[in-house]
Amino acid sequence: MVCGLQSDLFWEGSFSWQLNGHICSSDSCKNKKDTAISSILSIAATEGTAGNWTCSFTKFSLGRSRKIESSPLQLTVIELTGTQTPTAMWGREGDEKEVICRVPVGLNYSLLSDIEWTLNGYLISEGVTEPTQTWFTLGEKTQSDTELVWTITLRYSAFTEGDLVCRPLYSTGEVLQIPRSRIHTMTLTSDKNIAIVSPNGGKEITFITRAEEKPRTTEVILSSGANFNRSFEELKAVNGGVIYKEVIAFFNDQALKIKNKSDLGVQEFQYTYKINHNRSNEMTLTGKVIVVGETFVNKSPIWAVVGERVTLTVHFTALDLSEPRVVWERQNGFTWTNITSSMSERILLSALDETNAMFSTLLMDRMNEPLTAVYRAKIEISGNVEISDLLTVKSISTSLHEVAPIFEGENFSLNLTIYSGPSELSQITLVHEESGKEFPVEIPDHAFSYPVDISKVLTKVYSCDQGYYSFKVAYKAGLKLQSNKVKVEVKRRCRPLTAPPNTILSEVNDPRSHNYKVTVKCKQENEYVYMDEKSTEVWCDTSTGTYTGDQLTPCVRVFA
Repeated sequence: MVCGLQSDLFWEGSFSWQLNGHICSSDSCKNKKDTAISSILSIAATEGTAGNWTCSFTKFSLGRSRKIESSPLQLTVIELTGTQTPTAMWGREGDEKEVICRVPVGLNYSLLSDIEWTLNGYLISEGVTEPTQTWFTLGEKTQSDTELVWTITLRYSAFTEGDLVCRPLYSTGEVLQIPRSRIHTMTLTSDKNIAIVSPNGGKEITFITRAEEKPRTTEVILSSGANFNRSFEELKAVNGGVIYKEVIAFFNDQALKIKNKSDLGVQEFQYTYKINHNRSNEMTLTGKVIVVGETFVNKSPIWAVVGERVTLTVHFTALDLSEPRVVWERQNGFTWTNITSSMSERILLSALDETNAMFSTLLMDRMNEPLTAVYRAKIEISGNVEISDLLTVKSISTSLHEVAPIFEGENFSLNLTIYSGPSELSQITLVHEESGKEFPVEIPDHAFSYPVDISKVLTKVYSCDQGYYSFKVAYKAGLKLQSNKVKVEVKRRCRPLTAPPNTILSEVNDPRSHNYKVTVKCKQENEYVYMDEKSTEVWCDTSTGTYTGDQLTPCVRVFA
């Protein structure tokens, strides 16, 4: 600071300096440089030297002194730095935050000429700044004797991230480096927003929170019909904050079992994942839990006739026709055997209907033994394997017993044994294949308990009644079957023969054929009896009712 005496004359006297009205006696003031008309004071700018400075000149003349004081000089001390607050900031998409920049209005021998804001090196102006798509509002600048204050307001986008810098420029070209503000976007994301589950398999969703600190609370809200559990969490520090991962496993409510085929359909449930509930930084994610692969089969036993076609069907739900893979299995003791499509067994798959339901059919051309077989379907869908309820196939077995050949005019009985069935019997008919005749059969009173024996008697049959017979059986449950066939042969008797004199005739059946023979023998046999040994029998061909011969020998007494 220079204090000068404005006068055309030189006066004798001395200079002195005062700070805030007090004589300065510091070493700096003692080391001032005075001339006859000026005084130069060099001091360090500190809090102790800030204030109002004045200098005075005391002149001496004729034994008297006179004091002249200068006008005051305000010395303002400022720091050669600025501030930017806050230095780190977290916000959610849509949040608005303020950053305040304070810079000195001047440096040594330099005045503030301009000030600007940048984000990641991109100059900020009013409005949206690319490439972060962040909206900025520039506030009014306020200035005091020592500093300029400028506030900027930003509205977070999903891409707001980086360094926000307030940069003051001075008249000498000097740039003041001040602490910058690190801007972070708080995010809540997940690896998927749809969990596709099935009755026997769940699906995990990983929720990722990027924030200044671990969420104070996490919460899952799920509509009725689905369940969840927390299976894993991880906390990891990152630049300026943390990344918190929580894995939620969603699964179907096993209590909600499909009871009717009409109830089949893809089910959707809504979930909400929420962090920091009722706090200023609360965030939520919503999504869906979709249940597919639910199955339905008719649990009642499936009755089938041995030797006839059997159809098994499993109904299930899917999202896409190409998604499911169906494998049918047959129980074999304690194990299960895969059934592959062949000439006798075919696996069919339907299209999706409007409710996203479809079905798979196992078509077996012929029902074989055993009398009871158990099947199931394995459905691979959405990475899970669903196993249907068991389908039990019970075969209906009947046996029409063989009938020995009978003679015309006789009665005969056809006997059928029915070993099982889905319900009581409703109708039984005996069928003669050659004539097409059908004979109603009376159902016994105990026909509700199996096995059941059925009998039908035909009276006074003739050759036209021979041929193949079978029974048609109908159940009250609607199932119908036809028994095995048996052949009935009607034999014809040959005409009666007259016994030759002194003889007796006898009929003898041939166990190797359906024919019989007529034999002759004497009424009284002794050594004086004679018979033609070649004519003691004739055969009756029962298919035509004729003898192979009709000459039988008589019995002749011999006289000596």
